[in-house]
Amino acid sequence: MANIVELRVAAFIPEEWLLVTADPYNNYYGEGNNRDFTYWTENNNKLFKMAQHIVINWNTSTIDVYKAVGPTRTKIENRATGKEYIKEYPLTSDKDITYKNTVLTPTTASLYIKGSAGNSALPELSPAIDWEYNISVDRKTGRVSFNGRHDGFPNHEIYKRIDKGTPVELYRFFKKTPGHLVDPMDVEVNFSK
Repeated sequence: MANIVELRVAAFIPEEWLLVTADPYNNYYGEGNNRDFTYWTENNNKLFKMAQHIVINWNTSTIDVYKAVGPTRTKIENRATGKEYIKEYPLTSDKDITYKNTVLTPTTASLYIKGSAGNSALPELSPAIDWEYNISVDRKTGRVSFNGRHDGFPNHEIYKRIDKGTPVELYRFFKKTPGHLVDPMDVEVNFSK
């Protein structure tokens, strides 16, 4: 029987830099997270664009949900000279990364999470990364159910970790094109593992 179940939900861009657009003089890139799928991104926001970390603790009868956004940088590359200029932006707001409807009984836990974080480099032009999930956890079996949806860009990952053991990957999604950030969320998620 589980005492602590941690769930980690994150969206990330696997490339180091992603070409966004170009004009006759310059290439414009958005910074990615330069990584593959992994649970181990906690406390390093350079490894994701948006994350929610849920800790269900039956020992203390609590459900804690932590949220974070990653930094935004752009790179402008002069096509003639190859010189690069990197610009940093303030962190995107995390005010739309929320949760509600937490219920904890001696045998189950459930909650609803919602994530929405825009691009601080182009706040009016770039759609936000979005997800929303209803989550339930069975304490006896450690089985986790997710029902909801997310955007088709970027990569998405969901992990569980029981009693500080080895993390288990529950879900991975390989990104489509940046155009899949446009509403509505186009990828349905429904699993129990």
